[in-house]
Amino acid sequence: MLGLSQSKYSPVFCRFKKALPVILNKKYIKTLESLGNKLSEQSNKNDFSSPLDALCFESILPYQSNIASAKEYDQQLEKSDFQLKTERFYGKHLISIGSSRHALFDGFQFKGVGRNLLAISDEYEYGWGGYRLDNIIDAFIKNEFLKKNSLIEPLNLLGAFVFDDMDRKNGLVIREANTFRLAQIAQGSLNRKDLKFVRNWFDENVKKNPEENLRSIIKNFINLKKLGITCMTPSYHNLTLCGRPIDSESYDIKINDTFCAELQLLKMGERIFFFDSWVHQVYLPCFLTNEVYSEIFEINFDFKQYFAQELTLAFGDIAKRDLEYLNYPSLRQLKLIGEGINELSEYTNELGESYEESFHSDINASLLKFSASTDDSYINLCQKLKLLLFNKKDFDFNMAIERFTLIEMGVK
Repeated sequence: MLGLSQSKYSPVFCRFKKALPVILNKKYIKTLESLGNKLSEQSNKNDFSSPLDALCFESILPYQSNIASAKEYDQQLEKSDFQLKTERFYGKHLISIGSSRHALFDGFQFKGVGRNLLAISDEYEYGWGGYRLDNIIDAFIKNEFLKKNSLIEPLNLLGAFVFDDMDRKNGLVIREANTFRLAQIAQGSLNRKDLKFVRNWFDENVKKNPEENLRSIIKNFINLKKLGITCMTPSYHNLTLCGRPIDSESYDIKINDTFCAELQLLKMGERIFFFDSWVHQVYLPCFLTNEVYSEIFEINFDFKQYFAQELTLAFGDIAKRDLEYLNYPSLRQLKLIGEGINELSEYTNELGESYEESFHSDINASLLKFSASTDDSYINLCQKLKLLLFNKKDFDFNMAIERFTLIEMGVK
């Protein structure tokens, strides 16, 4: 989100590129056309056949390139049609130093436009800058699940376009960006002016006091887990200050087997180590949000007691039994503080249940899954929807609207 000091953002040098509409939410067509007109005015280009054509652009920063001088900056600016901004990230052990494949404009984010100055050169998964069409479809389907099941509305996806190149496999998504990601404001990164801005924004836009909203966020993650929906990549990047879900493609969804009390252990030789559990999967996004709330709003909130209370209300005896898992750090939890697989804790409890075992040669260890879900209903639904979405290869306005309608109707 925009609004903080200039130093909290990095420039994105943009050049228009031909792209075709893949998915369009009819509800936001006028918003998209308004955005296109504004970008056209900002770039002083007015030769577009439709305002939607002005929404399609790419970053012109090449892979493994940096700007080292004012001269290089001016040269890059001269090559571009216009310049936007993207967020810098703060916090512990980030996977990137900012939104490395995004650009912000007028309260919206353009995701997949190409790498920018915040990309980490040797982290290809996040640093290459693009957005695969298959991942875009997943994002729209999962966002629809969240819209229909989350107690807090996710950030809306307005539309998606595919770049009109040889394979038509990469594209961009336009989504709301009217809330702060925790990574923008975490770990004492705000000066007094920015801190005041964030607090004022919260008061004006979130209709609850900070502690009340934090309670709502915790309840929402617990409710989603009960419905079979899990945030699988909890980090400051993928969580928002107001609690609205973001990056919907990172959620895991099991639509029939609505709850799975899963425990994962790692077997190395004859020793067993704790790896992950369903409790940790709910706990971590709540814990990270609580950390930022405690810092920004200086609230005195007994997070652990409230989390245990709400989890027990939702899951009963299963929660009472499994809350002790929090005595062991999960691998995701360790990574958040810069540690890794070598710091896993040895698990000494009896292994009384049946489990699935799979060997992973990259770590020379076996993963043991207890109470693992075999539900593939979501995968089957995705496959059916994708067949419906692309039974015609047309990439035009009417077909893009029809694709969104099919997703909306297909997700219960």
